[in-house]
Amino acid sequence: MANRLPDADEVQVLASSRRFNRAYYLAANADVAESGIDPLKHFIDCGAAEGRSPHPGFDPEYFLCTSPPSSEDDLHPMVRYVLDASPPAQREERSPGPL
Repeated sequence: MANRLPDADEVQVLASSRRFNRAYYLAANADVAESGIDPLKHFIDCGAAEGRSPHPGFDPEYFLCTSPPSSEDDLHPMVRYVLDASPPAQREERSPGPL
């Protein structure tokens, strides 16, 4: 799995999507909330690599176990899922959680 960070355009897509939930991320990660770090910046810089969930419906461990890294790019697979704009019906094989 590669560690390339998203570029500015990808960050913008992530920031404007509903797949990254700032309030949830801060509630689930007290250390991030206490630090005052922007939650999106934290997720991109290290949270994704640490397996932290960007949304309550996203199980990073399950996703990584069931979704092999993309051969099309070198972006972290969790960030790739969050940035993926395909409709849910097209993501059946890339489910974010066991439910």
